[in-house]
Amino acid sequence: MAPWNAEVIKEKSELKRLKFALSLCMPFVATALQIYFWAYINPFIFLMFYPAVFVSGWLGGLFGGVISTILSVLLLLWFFVHPIHSFFDAQPNSYLAIAIFSINGFIISFLFHRIEVGKAIYAANQRAYNMELERRVRQRTSELVEARNQIASFASEQDRAIEQERRRVSREVHDQIGQIFTAIKLIIQAIPRDVIPQDQQDALRQAIDMGVVSTRKITAELRPPLLDDLGLVAALDYFGQDVARACNLACEIRVKNDRQLDPGIALGLFRISQEAVNNVLRHAAASRILLSGQTEGDRYIFRIEDDGRGFDRSTTRKGAMGIISMEERAHLLGGDCTVVSAPGSGTRVEVTLPLEREQLS
Repeated sequence: MAPWNAEVIKEKSELKRLKFALSLCMPFVATALQIYFWAYINPFIFLMFYPAVFVSGWLGGLFGGVISTILSVLLLLWFFVHPIHSFFDAQPNSYLAIAIFSINGFIISFLFHRIEVGKAIYAANQRAYNMELERRVRQRTSELVEARNQIASFASEQDRAIEQERRRVSREVHDQIGQIFTAIKLIIQAIPRDVIPQDQQDALRQAIDMGVVSTRKITAELRPPLLDDLGLVAALDYFGQDVARACNLACEIRVKNDRQLDPGIALGLFRISQEAVNNVLRHAAASRILLSGQTEGDRYIFRIEDDGRGFDRSTTRKGAMGIISMEERAHLLGGDCTVVSAPGSGTRVEVTLPLEREQLS
């Protein structure tokens, strides 16, 4: 039993004893009041005792009311029924009145007892209903949590499968298409110069070079090789330089402690960075992007900030896939993603990820 339950039960027990004691005092209070006002209420000998029995039944329930009725009868016979100071010498009419008073007192006590029983039954039913409701809520919550975990596990498996497929396609594109372009380039170089005009040869070489560059770009977008070989910082540096060249945008990288991150988290942060930067390029009209990350206590904080036009989160289109994608990726990594922005103040995407004990060492 919980300590607070024991305290509540103790307080209720003490209150019940106090009310029962007060119910037993009511006949004596009625006697004192009736003696004091006897000159005004004579011969109405029951005037003070009916309220006393009523209050005793209300305070003490069945037993308090019955005992109070018996005490009232004895006090009435002793102090107010002639001859006084005698229990057995009264007139028959007096005994009949006393009997009627006793029956009324017992009925009043029984009625209060029924009221208390009804209250107790109602309270028990309410407790049972509340307990059943809490049980159902806990069960439903457990089912929802289990369903959410299953969905998260499925999403994580899907994301892992997608990344594996990206890696496979990236390798195939690099190996197969890259080799084809290289072979075509060697074939063209082996063709005598007088067979194909020089300007056409130059155009072919330029087209092949563009194909090689496009192949490398597609390969890097599908699965950045630097991420696997050199880590998150190198991959973000290459990505930032590519963005800076293509969009005339300053992209600064200040990522620390990336070696504490396992490959799955590093890949997730890289994908979040790609999505955030793409959002900046599409909507922000920014001139500068800062990607930073570092360990803070038992968490890793990763931020993408820009100096663009910003936006009002309350007016964001419901179901905006860019923000949802970043938030879902962060949740799959076991963390949270917060987007802070205001019109004219730029945007900050902050990802908070918990670190395991072995990652902190």
